[in-house]
Amino acid sequence: MNQGAFGLSDEQFWEDSTSFEEALVERFLEADFMGLLLDGPRSVLLNEHETIPLLGVRASTIRDDFALSLQRRAVIVATRLEGHETLAETAFRQPDERRPPARPRDPATLPEGRTADAFSVSLTARLPELPWRPGTWQTTLLLYDYRSNPVITRLEGSSSQDPAVQEFLAAQRRPGFPPPIAPSFNPTSPTSPANPYRPRPDSPAPPVGPAISLAIDRVVIAGSGRSCVLRGSFCLPVLPRDVVRPLPGPPGSAAEQLGRADGWGEVGDPLAMAVVPISILLTGDQRAEPILVSMQVPIYGPLELQPDGHVARGHFAIDLFGNVPGTLAIQSYAVWAISRGIISDPVRVGVVSEKMLPAAGD
Repeated sequence: MNQGAFGLSDEQFWEDSTSFEEALVERFLEADFMGLLLDGPRSVLLNEHETIPLLGVRASTIRDDFALSLQRRAVIVATRLEGHETLAETAFRQPDERRPPARPRDPATLPEGRTADAFSVSLTARLPELPWRPGTWQTTLLLYDYRSNPVITRLEGSSSQDPAVQEFLAAQRRPGFPPPIAPSFNPTSPTSPANPYRPRPDSPAPPVGPAISLAIDRVVIAGSGRSCVLRGSFCLPVLPRDVVRPLPGPPGSAAEQLGRADGWGEVGDPLAMAVVPISILLTGDQRAEPILVSMQVPIYGPLELQPDGHVARGHFAIDLFGNVPGTLAIQSYAVWAISRGIISDPVRVGVVSEKMLPAAGD
């Protein structure tokens, strides 16, 4: 099932959702569906609304519902399809971490059977940094290593059908330029490590069509001098703004000034043909707060023309220990890669400490 499965018009998403949620619970308790389903408006007028309301339902076994709490563990992810932005946060307000946790129940004492929960989420309430300007956003709900269907919403600046207005607004659109490669590296230094954006012997097999493939060691040890390297291979759509282009005009010209105002700059490697955005997202099996690492990955091979536009193939390897903000807690993680409308299958990695290792002879 996909967006629109709830049968609601766009405007109905701004109504009181109580009756909709009750109907969804009844419907999905009777259906064979198991999983996460998300729905939301396809279009939002910026001058009429201040949020993107979403409705969802989760159907699962009673024991799975207990083991993987929707309210505590769900993460909402939104990506702007025209740009480089990916935002993530827990989908629901989390309980006070200072309170002692409730005594855990034995899952074996729970009854067998199915359960369904309906819920509503205000996207801008959970992601207040989401820019309220024209653009297209894809929203997905993650529950550790499970995910919902995507919901695509277009933020519209005007509903005018005046062709002169539409022509004027279209003329204001400029393609922009790719940002610098990140994490950066020095391609000309003889002492710098190997280029992390070239294929490695342990890189995953590249996907045939648009997708991202990931590989990571199943368990890693945290500590000084240790690493946790996520490897990726991908085939991704390339927008005009992703393509590396020379400075659009001689120094001091109006064209140069306009290009720099639109974000032109050196990307960090003269061999790069394009730079595509990839965000790495980690969700823990104990603490759900998402960890987001934004990457700008260079493309070295030629761009391939396919029926839906150009695609590019490439690779990356990133040490999560050295690139996540702060330090990774000792727990297991589901690791995702996101590039605009494409989300990888997750890979899992358990992070253990040196103190957890058995001593010699134990």
